[in-house]
Amino acid sequence: MEGFLLAALIAKTCTAFFAKWNWLVLLIAYLVVSLIGTAIARKSDKPIMSLIGFNMVVAPAGAVLSVILPAFAASAIMHALIVTVLVALAMIIASQFEPKLFLKMGRALSISLLAVIVIELISVIAGFATWSWMNFIVAAIFALFIGYDMARAQYSEMTTDGAIDACVDLFIDGFNLFLRLLSIFGVDD
Repeated sequence: MEGFLLAALIAKTCTAFFAKWNWLVLLIAYLVVSLIGTAIARKSDKPIMSLIGFNMVVAPAGAVLSVILPAFAASAIMHALIVTVLVALAMIIASQFEPKLFLKMGRALSISLLAVIVIELISVIAGFATWSWMNFIVAAIFALFIGYDMARAQYSEMTTDGAIDACVDLFIDGFNLFLRLLSIFGVDD
């Protein structure tokens, strides 16, 4: 929860600063800092280092939101937020009842996500518009990733560091689900 609040705070207060950035530079910075943060959190067995890594994922997400959210109607943002919370809760509850089912999905979800990334990169490089139905596929993948990562957390070591590491994965899942739902619910004209 704190991660989403920090991202929202950054998005709310830093719009003017990040709006001046080139969108490609912002995207690359987000990806690099998030990947480094994820690596720090996963490789460390010290909670403070995992917390630093977690914040390296959350803060750039807030920067991205500060640039993206102004393009959307408030109703679309609220709709995406509510649906994200409801889907996340449903996946968390389902993963509590059927953790082994979700754990079996890990490889298929990873391959599916990689395929989507490749398809979208090729589309961008070739200058094609991305297909709107792709947002539904990616939203479904990240919804299932929430269940998978929650099930995985149930079987990981029960430590503060392990909890923070699980939060990194769940934040990334929820953030990406929210972004795709925003795309689905529409841009303010």
